[in-house]
Amino acid sequence: MKLQLYVAFFASLTGSALVQSHEAEKPFDKAAWEAEFKMADKNGDGVISREEALAANPNLGTHFNVIDTDGDGFISPAEDMIMMQKPK
Repeated sequence: MKLQLYVAFFASLTGSALVQSHEAEKPFDKAAWEAEFKMADKNGDGVISREEALAANPNLGTHFNVIDTDGDGFISPAEDMIMMQKPK
């Protein structure tokens, strides 16, 4: 469930790269992931704030906290990758 929410969040950013990767069990596309992360990181500070995440996907709501494992109010690339690696 957590992974599905995460995939839905980032799929909403560009459309389909992560959904295709996970639903069809295709290999992880690091370039697509990096591009999607950068797209969500509007101010270019290397992390995604709650505001940036909600702007990219208004339905994210409290699920932001699932990805933001250290509770600092930002999703780092490391937190993002950890969520990507969690089993479905």
